[in-house]
Amino acid sequence: MTSAGVSRWTDNQIGSMDDARARVHNSPYDNFLITGILAKIYLALSAEADLREKISSILEIDYEDALTEFEKAPFKHEPISWEHTYSTSKSTYLATMIWTAALLYQITDKVDYQLFVEQKLEDLLDCQENEGISLFDGSLLKGMFYRDEEKKVFQHFNHQAREHLYAYALAEAQKIVTDKSLSVKLLAAISNYGDYLKYLMNFTAPYPMIASGIYEKMSGKIRNLLISNIY
Repeated sequence: MTSAGVSRWTDNQIGSMDDARARVHNSPYDNFLITGILAKIYLALSAEADLREKISSILEIDYEDALTEFEKAPFKHEPISWEHTYSTSKSTYLATMIWTAALLYQITDKVDYQLFVEQKLEDLLDCQENEGISLFDGSLLKGMFYRDEEKKVFQHFNHQAREHLYAYALAEAQKIVTDKSLSVKLLAAISNYGDYLKYLMNFTAPYPMIASGIYEKMSGKIRNLLISNIY
């Protein structure tokens, strides 16, 4: 279930109006995302925690379920437009898969996860702006991500609150990538994305938030890049 209303409150009685049926989908994106969250929890728990063993027993199963469904129809949206994962971009999808697989490699040491990260990382970096775009103040901005490798639409975020996934993916990938040429590209991508986030801080200060993204305003021959409203 990727969305749920809060207008229904249970009265603890079976058969009353609050017994609503939720929309449930076998979404590979959500399965990747939740597996990553569980892996993050696993790594944060102490070795003695009972929950750690329970999480360990399902991590790889959940990941394989996600991967199996993903390979049937890569980057496919949910069938219902108002589900929260419906508009998930290809680059956000890639970042989520990379983050999850990198965490699983740290937990299991299984090389398949590492190889998956290195494979998908190339695709993710193809979605990043590396040349730079001139802003209204004369500075050059780069490091932000587009929705896909065509680089026509910048990635913007809404109340899904998934802005962190690019940074998470790059940071975790850096820990496990062994290919030297890819490692060089990754370090450059991290540096550029970090500079981009620091630039956004000028517009979100004093709040420690990431802006939804950047927008281009067209007015005759004047082209300005503006920072979006903050969510």
